[in-house]
Amino acid sequence: MESEYEIVAHNKLKHIHFFLNKITYRTFHLHSDFELFCVMDGCGKINNRSSSLNIKSGDIILINSNQAHEIDAGGAAVQAMILQFSNHFLRDYYPNIQSLNFKRSDICALLPESERAALWQTITCAAAAYVNMEPFFELRCIAAVTRILLALLHTIPYKILSEKEYLQRKKLSQRMNRISSYLEENYQIPVRLRDVAELEQITPTYLSHFFSENFGITFQEYLNNIRFEHAVRLLESSSLSLSDIAMNSGFSELKYMTKMFEKRLGYKPSEFRRRAPAVIGANLSESDSGFLEHRYTVEESKKILNAFAAQNKWSPR
Repeated sequence: MESEYEIVAHNKLKHIHFFLNKITYRTFHLHSDFELFCVMDGCGKINNRSSSLNIKSGDIILINSNQAHEIDAGGAAVQAMILQFSNHFLRDYYPNIQSLNFKRSDICALLPESERAALWQTITCAAAAYVNMEPFFELRCIAAVTRILLALLHTIPYKILSEKEYLQRKKLSQRMNRISSYLEENYQIPVRLRDVAELEQITPTYLSHFFSENFGITFQEYLNNIRFEHAVRLLESSSLSLSDIAMNSGFSELKYMTKMFEKRLGYKPSEFRRRAPAVIGANLSESDSGFLEHRYTVEESKKILNAFAAQNKWSPR
């Protein structure tokens, strides 16, 4: 993870990206794409700056372009099918998409059961066509995302930002990107609020409010979340002592790393190390490379999507 500003790659199809993920915890991050986070299994929370949504199997959560969000399964895991589409998708035909901001995230709460099922079918079949690279999958996916976008516009309250508001949001996301990138690159050393404020040429007080308002957590909480993720990876992949892992992850003392583990997972890092193989095996597949997040391979995704579609008697055709 090079930066908490996620660059969405559209290698297979311009402006559209499907993938399957299993997540235990993902710290606050943002990307310029719109995202539909479709919960296939498990439960947890998606937090943003103004709200915390409890999520469960069957939910579809809409995340706006450049909206910082955190995913927390409370030590378990959430399996999700994720559709990301660019805010430039069909811009030649619908220019407002670049300035589009939806006011609700909980899509399923606004849809009757029949329309929820239809939305799930559309997303699943498009994802299956994308992953399987079926004949004309490009056209199938473009048609599906167009239908999905139209359904969202008919269902979810939204606002078209003015040019001034759009430029302000763009400037805001650029600052968030710079700050998150700096923290990701420097989490191993002492990083103070005033250091980052000086880089941004703002006051520490302003930066403190900026974090709370735009990331939904404090500066120190955000930094500790990054350190926690790196500590987990070191516990999985190294034989370093707990004290050395704490130091290499940027925690000034082992007790602070221990508090983070107890907060996130409910137990100490020493216990995580003892049970890590069992925990990972229980929550993720054997091919997973980590406890916090696993992006399924193409072959894994094919099996999961084809089984899911068959279970619901959906055909990608």
